[in-house]
Amino acid sequence: MKRMMCCLLSVVTLLAAVFVTSLSVGAEVGNTVLVFRGKAQSERELSVEVTVEENGGVCAMLLALEYDTSAITLTGLEYGTALLALDPIHTDIQGPEGYGVYPFRISYSGEENDTSVGRMMTLHFRVKDDAPDGTYNITFSYERNKDVTYLGDGEILTKNLLIDGARVTLQEREVLQIKTFSAANASQETPQQSKLLIPIVIGGIVVAGVGVGVFLLLKKRKKDKKWIKL
Repeated sequence: MKRMMCCLLSVVTLLAAVFVTSLSVGAEVGNTVLVFRGKAQSERELSVEVTVEENGGVCAMLLALEYDTSAITLTGLEYGTALLALDPIHTDIQGPEGYGVYPFRISYSGEENDTSVGRMMTLHFRVKDDAPDGTYNITFSYERNKDVTYLGDGEILTKNLLIDGARVTLQEREVLQIKTFSAANASQETPQQSKLLIPIVIGGIVVAGVGVGVFLLLKKRKKDKKWIKL
């Protein structure tokens, strides 16, 4: 009986180790951190520099630039050195709205992970003539667990970003202040990792259930033998 209990405990310990290891593997995916920092170029114009400050690896991204079109409008964009290996392209600006077309989307795509850091791009904005006083955010949006991917173990996996956006304060149609704020937090767990954990958990439950069943069966047989002797 003691041997049976030792075997059962060994199985449970092994399953726990596998479960913890699988969680650790999922957590090894490094964050990709984007930070927006803005400054006023004049009373009515501002620029926002987007920097990749950490990068565990990205092979594709689809981002939408978010800002309040009632207050400011995008007038220009300059790419930096970060993520250039992913061949960035953006919304067609040949129409009458130019950079002011909204939503303005930027996509990155490559065959390998890009882990570069540094200046990703600089965005230029102009305050509109009828801009109301207030505070307005500038950041990126994307569909979580879908629009940002990386290559891992020979397959494409999803990840989420850490983004610190820019917050612009306008007063009398002039730039009063620009600050950085935390806009979105990443989740280390991706749908693929979740799917990986499901069979592990189910397998653990099945094995543990079988072990308990065998233990109870052996215990019952031992009692039966005692009754037969009596």
